[in-house]
Amino acid sequence: MKEKIVNRKAQAQRGYTIVELIVAVAIIMILAALAIPGYRRTVQYMRISGDMRNLNAVVAQAKMARGGGLHTRARLRGPGGKHVSP
Repeated sequence: MKEKIVNRKAQAQRGYTIVELIVAVAIIMILAALAIPGYRRTVQYMRISGDMRNLNAVVAQAKMARGGGLHTRARLRGPGGKHVSP
């Protein structure tokens, strides 16, 4: 008799309950909701920084082509008002 009770408990503990699964999914959704805005902001900043770097390179090449040299390059500002150098 005792063996049957032990076997039934072992069979009952094989999987997760629906409540446990819902709680796990809710935790993952909360973490994703916190992480996604920061990720988007970082991606946008990196794109702008890359664009500013490319723009500075084009300005430097244009100045070199007309004989101005690199010492006269323009200092452009990137995101947050920071100077971006090529």
